[in-house]
Amino acid sequence: MAVKHRIRARQVGRLRLLGVALGLLALPAVAHAQRAVLNASGLEDERQLGDAGREFDVPSILMWVHARQESGIHGNNKARGPGFVIVQRDARGDSIGYKRICREIGRMQILPCHPDSKGKIQPIDWTWLTPHCNKKNNLYVYDHNIRCGAAILAYNYRKYGSWMEVVKRYNGSGDQAEEYRAHVEQILGRIILRMVEKAQSDSSTAVSLAGFGIGR
Repeated sequence: MAVKHRIRARQVGRLRLLGVALGLLALPAVAHAQRAVLNASGLEDERQLGDAGREFDVPSILMWVHARQESGIHGNNKARGPGFVIVQRDARGDSIGYKRICREIGRMQILPCHPDSKGKIQPIDWTWLTPHCNKKNNLYVYDHNIRCGAAILAYNYRKYGSWMEVVKRYNGSGDQAEEYRAHVEQILGRIILRMVEKAQSDSSTAVSLAGFGIGR
């Protein structure tokens, strides 16, 4: 029981830390800080992601951590996710192999469809949020893809009213969402540490970090 209590305490501590960090994102000073601090995320496309986020009132740092978690540090739209694996069967119902379907698209790994309980593919249409989410014309284009991701994040914030919940919901629900949140939390921590390190040699960064409550 003592071990379980310690593990639970660490989990609660991490959640509180993430909550504090995400809560800071709503402050005007932090919004200014995000514009001032460049290359803090270690991503090639930090500025582009920040610009897309601001168009939809999504904190730049959330765009950074989601892009990093979804498709790595490189600023391109080549990434394809694992999607879903379905069993292919012959006319008798015997398994003849496997096939991947509905693979996530691009920098923000937008899910274009999903199989229902009967195995039928159901499209996911986010174009009601923004034309940037149009699969046929836009999701395979970098600038549209990151704006579609930003629109989804903004929608989830309006729906749930919590950036912490938005972080979890970007990748489903339940245990899968908790695991995703834990990975995003680690990335968020690394970005903040990069900001601190950058502040040691860059006075303008040190000033902007005041918006995060971080100083020398």
